[in-house]
Amino acid sequence: LLIVAQVLGALGLAFWFIDSFFFYALGFALWGAKNALQSGTMEAFLYDELKEYNKEDYYQSAFGKSGSYYWIGVMFSAAIGGFIAQKTLGR
Repeated sequence: LLIVAQVLGALGLAFWFIDSFFFYALGFALWGAKNALQSGTMEAFLYDELKEYNKEDYYQSAFGKSGSYYWIGVMFSAAIGGFIAQKTLGR
């Protein structure tokens, strides 16, 4: 499911580049499907991996850290993307 979710996300992102409202809306629908497939699956995957090593007690900590790292990545990508857009557009 995690692989299918990433494929749907990439396909949704690709549809955003097509100059049509229909494809733009379809891209958002696919992006939403990616989020729906990924959220619970990732949590179950994390718990199963911790359980395999008898470390289920660390689930809350590991889940919190993974969420923090995700949002730190979003923050850096937004800042770098803004910088690149400013340099590319010459404004």
